[in-house]
Amino acid sequence: MASGSWLDSVFEDARRDFLNGLKDYAIQDQQSKTWTLVALKRIQPFITILQEYFTVIDTFAQIEPKMTCLVWGPLKLIIQLASSLTTAFRKLVDLLEEIGRMLPNFKRYAESGLFDQNDQVKTVMGLFYRDILDLNLAILNFFRNKSLHMILEPLWPKFRNEVEVVQASIEKHKSLMTSNVTLEHILEAKEFRRRTLSKYEEDVKFQNDSRFKDLSSIMASPSCKSRLQSAIEASSPSSGEWLFNNPTFQKWLSPGSSFQRLLWIQGIPGAGKTFLSATAIHQLQSQGHLVLYAFLSHDFQSLGNGARLLHSLTFQAVEANRDLVAVVHSASISTGQEFTSNTNSAKDLLCDLLTNSAPTFIVLDGLDEIEHQKRGNLLKTLLEILESCENLKLLVSSRAERDIMRLLEGISCSVTVDDNNSKDIEQHVEQEGESWTAELRELGADDPDLAVIKAGLKEVVARAKGMFLYVKLVLQVARSQPDLESIRTEMQNLPDGLNQAYGRILSRIKDKKLARRALLWIACAKIPLAKSEILQAILIRPLMPDFPKHRMAWVDLQTLCGPIIEIRDGMVQFVHFTSREYLFEEQSGRFLVKQDGHIEILSTCLTYCSFRSFDHVYDDISVEELRGRVRPGDFILFGYAADFWLDHAKSLRQHQQEQDDMSERICKTVAHLYRKRKQATLEEFQTVESEGFLGDFPFFERTPELQQLLSVSARLLDGLRYGHISPEDQISEDPTSLSLATSRFQKTLEEMFSQCPSSQHSRNPTHPADCFCRKAPQLYGTRIFKCKWSFCEFHLRGFSNSVSRNEHEKTHQRPFKCPEAGCLYASLGYENESDLMQHKFGIHDNGSLGQLRNRTDIQHLLRKDLIAIMELAILNNDVQSTRNLLSIALAQGEYFRFDLPLQLAAWKGSTGMIDLLVSDGVIAATTIGRSFSSILQNALVVAIDVNNIITVRALLDHGADVNKTGRPHHMLQRRFLTPRKIALCGEMEYTPVSSAFFHMNDRMLALLVDDFGAKVAPVDFTSAIKGTKKNQMEFFENLPKFKRWISVPESYSYGILTATTYGHHVALEACLENGGDPNARLPIWDFSYPAAFLAVRKFDKSPQRTNLLLSVLKAGADPYPKKPNGKTVRRVKNMPEVEAYFGLTWKELVQKTQAGEMVLPVNTDGKKDKTSAKVDGI
Repeated sequence: MASGSWLDSVFEDARRDFLNGLKDYAIQDQQSKTWTLVALKRIQPFITILQEYFTVIDTFAQIEPKMTCLVWGPLKLIIQLASSLTTAFRKLVDLLEEIGRMLPNFKRYAESGLFDQNDQVKTVMGLFYRDILDLNLAILNFFRNKSLHMILEPLWPKFRNEVEVVQASIEKHKSLMTSNVTLEHILEAKEFRRRTLSKYEEDVKFQNDSRFKDLSSIMASPSCKSRLQSAIEASSPSSGEWLFNNPTFQKWLSPGSSFQRLLWIQGIPGAGKTFLSATAIHQLQSQGHLVLYAFLSHDFQSLGNGARLLHSLTFQAVEANRDLVAVVHSASISTGQEFTSNTNSAKDLLCDLLTNSAPTFIVLDGLDEIEHQKRGNLLKTLLEILESCENLKLLVSSRAERDIMRLLEGISCSVTVDDNNSKDIEQHVEQEGESWTAELRELGADDPDLAVIKAGLKEVVARAKGMFLYVKLVLQVARSQPDLESIRTEMQNLPDGLNQAYGRILSRIKDKKLARRALLWIACAKIPLAKSEILQAILIRPLMPDFPKHRMAWVDLQTLCGPIIEIRDGMVQFVHFTSREYLFEEQSGRFLVKQDGHIEILSTCLTYCSFRSFDHVYDDISVEELRGRVRPGDFILFGYAADFWLDHAKSLRQHQQEQDDMSERICKTVAHLYRKRKQATLEEFQTVESEGFLGDFPFFERTPELQQLLSVSARLLDGLRYGHISPEDQISEDPTSLSLATSRFQKTLEEMFSQCPSSQHSRNPTHPADCFCRKAPQLYGTRIFKCKWSFCEFHLRGFSNSVSRNEHEKTHQRPFKCPEAGCLYASLGYENESDLMQHKFGIHDNGSLGQLRNRTDIQHLLRKDLIAIMELAILNNDVQSTRNLLSIALAQGEYFRFDLPLQLAAWKGSTGMIDLLVSDGVIAATTIGRSFSSILQNALVVAIDVNNIITVRALLDHGADVNKTGRPHHMLQRRFLTPRKIALCGEMEYTPVSSAFFHMNDRMLALLVDDFGAKVAPVDFTSAIKGTKKNQMEFFENLPKFKRWISVPESYSYGILTATTYGHHVALEACLENGGDPNARLPIWDFSYPAAFLAVRKFDKSPQRTNLLLSVLKAGADPYPKKPNGKTVRRVKNMPEVEAYFGLTWKELVQKTQAGEMVLPVNTDGKKDKTSAKVDGI
């Protein structure tokens, strides 16, 4: 057994080192003028209890210093980490104070001989040690987060739940201390702790995973990962090594360098910039860096949208640090629809995440491939982010386009790829040449033949001039030649430059008409298409009634178009975006024209959807008949045609005079579709909302009826894209039956593929070769299972199996929908009502005037409906609608209460709305038997409560009295303000100045006092304490701004009483520091309780109330106040509970506290003391 003196020395040294560590961290020096010293005193009980705990353990077990270090060391570090954040530090102090009150009095238990009576209790003490370590670990992990200043509020509830698990364990172990504990009890307690922690971890993981999936559905860009992987796989292991040895790159990469933080990798087209970017990303990631990246492409222009790209980068940061899920999820709820569309909001969010993160890199490739305006805005946004985040470095890869050069010159360091990649090109040509010449030798080529080819390969390297793309095209053309002589000729007559290479490829296309149609589809399609889709598309001719015998054109697409295209994983794309540019430019003789492309695709899609073969699909069709259509490939193009035909109609420019024949043909095709596939007449679908889409179709201005039909379809498309219309409502909302047919086809296709018993094992050699599961990927792609939500990226990309698709769709199936029309979350919804409420009341108003504007019979509405509509008009500040409704209401001649409408105007209105409602005619008709001044006063306090300075001025100008009281309408609070969590100063009458104090609104107070001469009464100040009782630090932080209006000491004296009543410890300390009298009484009643007795009456054993009581006693509060008749009051309600809690009489408690002695509770088991005492009639 350890000696007491040695043990005391160990604990005293550890305690002294701990406190000295706080001084070394300069907490007391930095914040000596704040209440931090008071806060540190509040955790003294926690420290003392821990010391007593180890003292007691040492009476029956040897303690080594390493045991105590596991407690004191982390606790010191926790205080150091938290002290740099004011809010976090105070939260921590509150938490430690609370746990200090919760822990049992180990010293008293030891003195009672408890540990001598039952050896099992000693084992329980070991459980407490684990609790303390669990607590330290939880707190330490939380406060070591570098971004805590930003994510404190979103993460605090999760952390608090974790601590509550530890607290529950402490309570369990505390109950064992005073019971006849057995080994069985101890084992049960251990199991309780294990189950509780396990359940907490499961709950946290479930919530985090759910929120992560939500964010993934609206932020992630899977194409970035796939392009990175493809680029890495396509490059050789040594490719790009020169970059990492480049001095400019090394300086940019160096963490301690003050060199430019922006690196521009520039180069001519086809120099390998994308592969170099991918290599840089891979290398940086392998070194442990956080790298956020994006590969922009002419095929995916949507990623060039500022908000979309920033969300993709943000989600990558979330993937790397799952602690950020709570932050980003909270932002998505609080900003509503703005979250998905506002670039500034997306920028601010990403900056917040990166500001205090580890050094981070952003790599952006292909900036030059997106539209000029988009890329200019995007680059400016990224430069703003770079300037805001000092620990961020940016790498941009692009051609040296003028607009990009203007923005990057002078602020970036640059590396030119084509000046440095000659060795990579030489190595690549050498590798390709070795395999090619080996093949030719096997075919009969001799050494002289091969010598010519090898000489040609050297010339290819020389002419490449830094362009890998040139090498790729030249070698593909040469290797495709049919005989040795043709190969020799090709290698001896190499093209000069990229455009000449493209021109040579184009000149050798045999069927230029068919190739042109195929290339128009590849160039103008809204998304990349599969080979099977293009082969079916080029088979179709305008107004063709049905399929021919076959379902796809019998051509080899690669041979048809040449190496200007490539086919990867069944998807067709241009070999490089410059090949697409070439086909549209003068060098090719404008081989392709965009207008022609959209006409070609639109005409083909509509002709195809009108085929006779599909007639029964739109009506009633048997399952077997539909399967008979799916099996041979009838529906290969159907998904694209149904989803995108309208986009191509929008892309058509206003036609010129020479295009009359073409215009007539397109209009016939559109009319034919609506005639064959209409669900109802135009009048049934025509709405006011659809008229806003007429301007999207300038090509059809000469045919107004078609333009109107297209606008109705456009409204549906818009609703689907932005989630305003659910998949369930899509079929009924569609003016055509295309949605119905698409749904039937997709369901049948998935069933056919899934019902095959070997659909997941189609490579099995015993599986029938003609089985549909083998054929389906060739016709409909490998990702057959589509998300049913049209606005989702996975509606286009799909999944390879139903399990992944069904799991993904759960992110959309959130039952709590926003009722606001046009809101993204009207369709997306939320998983729980709490998130919906936070979104709805933070973003939207309750009502909309959409219905009112369509009503023509409002004169005949019931009075209650008329008033309800008028309330909506006022809430929307629609003065004209309110005037019309008001005139109808007044003409009916019935009296109605005018308080609520005016208070709604005070909340949401403007000067014009106030002027309308307080005009003479309205007053005369609505204030019968009521004081007009009282109506104005009630509206004035509401306007101040909601901080509408505009209506405050208007009401004061109309005669509201700045010094009289008002009272909000009870229905205003119940129906409108409470759901939005808008607090009112009170339910009874109060003054305008009190309301301004309540909301700590110094701007409003200055208006009332300085501009309108309001008088400040001492009691007005107490409203500030009431208003900040749930956020006490708001009072502390804002008090200095209000001191100029607190001119009399009575204000602080009354503040002490109010702080004691509402449990506001921060306000109590502030009022005492500013000279408040702890023995003052409010002048409202003949007799009121002073602070000491108020603290006793409100006592409930909580840490907050305990501290309040001790603080007022320390400040010299009179423990025995007198009534007006001179009689001394010695006992009040709750005084016996106070005495039992501290184990002292009231007199002893007062004496010890005012003498500065530490007072700790002794009765913490929650049982009331049986002592009875007389209460002096109070």
